[in-house]
Amino acid sequence: MNPTVQPVFRPDVAAHLAARAVALMRIIADAVDHGEPADAALNRFFRAHKECGSRDRRFLGDVVFSYFRWKGWMEQAPLEKACALAWGLDAAAAHPVGAALLQSAGRSPGELSPSGLLPLREKAARAARWLDLPASPEIEDLVPRWVPDTLATEVYPFIEAVQQRPPTWLRARRGDEKQVLLALHHEGMPAVRHPVLKSALSLPGSSPLNRLAAESRSRFEVQDLASQCVGLVSAPQPGESWWDVCAGAGGKTLHLADLMNNRGRILATDVRTAALHRLRRRAGSAGHSLIRIAAAGAPVDEVFHGVLVDAPCSGLGTWSRNPDARWRTSPGDIKRRATQQLEILAQAASRVKPGGCLVYAVCTLTLVETLEITIGFLRAHSAFSLDPVPHPLTGQPTDGRLWIQPQDGPCDGMYIARFRRRQNL
Repeated sequence: MNPTVQPVFRPDVAAHLAARAVALMRIIADAVDHGEPADAALNRFFRAHKECGSRDRRFLGDVVFSYFRWKGWMEQAPLEKACALAWGLDAAAAHPVGAALLQSAGRSPGELSPSGLLPLREKAARAARWLDLPASPEIEDLVPRWVPDTLATEVYPFIEAVQQRPPTWLRARRGDEKQVLLALHHEGMPAVRHPVLKSALSLPGSSPLNRLAAESRSRFEVQDLASQCVGLVSAPQPGESWWDVCAGAGGKTLHLADLMNNRGRILATDVRTAALHRLRRRAGSAGHSLIRIAAAGAPVDEVFHGVLVDAPCSGLGTWSRNPDARWRTSPGDIKRRATQQLEILAQAASRVKPGGCLVYAVCTLTLVETLEITIGFLRAHSAFSLDPVPHPLTGQPTDGRLWIQPQDGPCDGMYIARFRRRQNL
């Protein structure tokens, strides 16, 4: 939807939806407090309330995710006021239901004009005026207090990046970039091609991709820019054998298959059965016959030219699209993940051929799960060394360790390390 064009709502309908947004927020906030991801709780609500149309779902979802994005500034505010402020801080244009939401909080719509395009410090000043605070809230209050001490990157740019509403990134199949761009523009979705990765296309986050014809949808995968970089760093060659250890629903698996021109072998494993079912469907739709899918824990006796470990992690790099996750994550979670990551890497290392490569990737930016994991792995596995690789977004040389910062896309934050096993053991 063009952000300058307001959707049409009757005043009574707008007021009803605004009230529903606040009521829904109470439900979702309680679910998140009990450890459930906001998107899962939101999907559960929509399945039980089929009367919510697509534009209602879009507005309600925007309010929910905006609330968690700005929650750190609004801990003491009544929920009605917090929902209205959060919506205003994220919104790029006026909206009739947003106006009703402001009125439900006892304010006139003119008191908080849409602020989505303003710098973060100006948003802080507006929040102070709206909440009647004596001074602007601190930027660091937007994340838990433990975050600055755990990051392996600068704090302020990280917070500024994860406060942005993220775009949707697509990966066009090789050779299909122009056709995908034309199909998107034909449906009124102006995609922007990445200046370096020509197969990476960005769209506003709420773009209705289901409007595209099936033939056009088959030409691309929804895949974050940082995730696409993992495949490029892995750089599998046609005819090779690869193991995607933590394949999930297969975004990176499918990218490996595309890079290999559907020639070679890929073993994809994961502990989540439902995710592997999705991968099987996606691989079939994409026509990838080289992918073999197996449950994690099944014996893996062969050795591979390359092994990819997209390890479970704390996920700090995904906080722009999963803003509630920051309030569900603790330092203890990070320590447990780091232990798990080293265990998975050790298992994966034993399946790499002499001269082969091992790629470690995590969508987080904590020191413990990135540089310290790399150091710990190399200390315990003398047959491996870092394998220099150009940064996929800049072309600059790296020693085999590289970062995709959230502000680079904007996209997820990602750490990637590529190791090479010695040829002669």
